[in-house]
Amino acid sequence: MDDLVGDFTADVRATYDRLLPQLETWETDPSDAACINAAFRFAHTVHGNAGFLKLDRFGRLAAAAEEMLALMRSEPSRATTANCGAVLAIIHRIGMLAKAFEEGVGFPADDETSLVERLGICVPAPRTARVPSQGGATIRLPARQFEQLATTIEQVAAAHRQLLSMLGAPQDPKISQVIAALGERILAMDRALSQSRVQPVSRVFSGLDRIVAQTSEMLGKSVKLNLAGGDLMIDREVVDGLRDALLHLVRNALDHGIETPEARTLAEKPISAILDIRAEMVGRALHLTIADDGAGLDRQAIAKSARGQNVHLACDPCHLTDLQMLGLLCTPGISSARQDSQLSGRGVGLDAVRAIMQRLNGQLALEDCTGGGVTFTLTVPLRHIGAETVHAA
Repeated sequence: MDDLVGDFTADVRATYDRLLPQLETWETDPSDAACINAAFRFAHTVHGNAGFLKLDRFGRLAAAAEEMLALMRSEPSRATTANCGAVLAIIHRIGMLAKAFEEGVGFPADDETSLVERLGICVPAPRTARVPSQGGATIRLPARQFEQLATTIEQVAAAHRQLLSMLGAPQDPKISQVIAALGERILAMDRALSQSRVQPVSRVFSGLDRIVAQTSEMLGKSVKLNLAGGDLMIDREVVDGLRDALLHLVRNALDHGIETPEARTLAEKPISAILDIRAEMVGRALHLTIADDGAGLDRQAIAKSARGQNVHLACDPCHLTDLQMLGLLCTPGISSARQDSQLSGRGVGLDAVRAIMQRLNGQLALEDCTGGGVTFTLTVPLRHIGAETVHAA
């Protein structure tokens, strides 16, 4: 579990750092809709993922921020300087808490109840959150610094070769030993750097079996999870981004894609639903598919949600193409859920997935089969780090 917590806190820190410029903009203009939506995606993601991992402090802080941000989105008059400041205080606390978890140090929760109360939202007092050991900490290195390190190692290797050429065959065996040892260390550094460029897709899948089992039990559903392609080695940045996107899609599938056993029996389906998640390389891009055999999209519920957001539909929702349906579902505030739940229904899940895919220069596709389930495909080109993708041994 510590590995999952480490992934979670590292993702929270990275997302929080990317969000900071928008938070600064929002502080000067509390009514900025783009900033509100960005903060909402952050809070929604943290809330959902913290729930999976039973990280109560993260969950309650994020839930409080998400609730107020939802009100700001639906009632612009709520986007006041006071409410903006209160939400920002919670988001900054989440960022500081994630840093404490990464560093393996404690962080007092004494004032977190008052932070939430500033929003007028009552939540239970936080339990004591466990802090993983420092051994599980994750270090993130900006791409520019990583490339500088790679260039430096290449320059050191070139200098080593030049030294060998200049010295020829040294007469002193001690000099030969030192030069040989230096070459071995340079080679070891180069190999370590190459290995740090990529990670297995299985890291994206890490803990999904437990998450699916616990969540489906909580929802009273029976779900069999199938995973494939975990041995593929891809860029670390892609792994980090896909983790959040995958959790959003899994959460949606479990909550309002897959039916209850009773509904599946009425539909003459096996009681246990199937959730297939598969990764494969197509050309120089990774394709990650998430397919369930649930009821498919509830197009009438989506249409009702769209009308609630003043989105006009050109035709009956049953006649919309999958691409049009995807466009609707990626619109902030539109959801296929008939009611909100702790897992989904805010109309932000696919909006967040789309934002992740845009950051990875990837694409999101949807295939809907009414009564037969939904398949989402995430396509991500290889990134500038770790351009060579291979199968693990």
